Amino acid sequence: MSIADLKARTQHIFDVFNQHDAIAAAAHFTDTAELCDVAVSRPVLGREQIAAIYARHFAAIPDSHVRIDRMVAEGQTVAVEWTLAGTHRGRLLGIPATGKPICFTGVSLIRFQAGLAVADTRIWDVAGLLRQIGLLPSPE
Repeated sequence: MSIADLKARTQHIFDVFNQHDAIAAAAHFTDTAELCDVAVSRPVLGREQIAAIYARHFAAIPDSHVRIDRMVAEGQTVAVEWTLAGTHRGRLLGIPATGKPICFTGVSLIRFQAGLAVADTRIWDVAGLLRQIGLLPSPE
């Protein structure tokens, strides 16, 4: 795939995610894809598990929206800086709903093969989220 195609495919993944369609978003991953999230203790493996984690996310933050702030690509990998905003209305990372608004930033590194994502590594501001929902004190 060309760089333009990779960026368009990545944009589409984020667009479908913002429509809260877990199955359609996960359809852009291979059956053996690996999603590594800094807040999850072990990789999420395969399209079905990726769809399940997306569904849990949408239940926890039903109004979530991810904005792409910057996207760059090289080879078969796309790096995306993003901002996610929404309201914590369900269990997230084992934490009961707080009803508080949240907004945090992160980076995703998505590697493609034959037009599908085979790996997605996410690094995001977990401490910022925990501060916003009252589980960590504000920095001094």
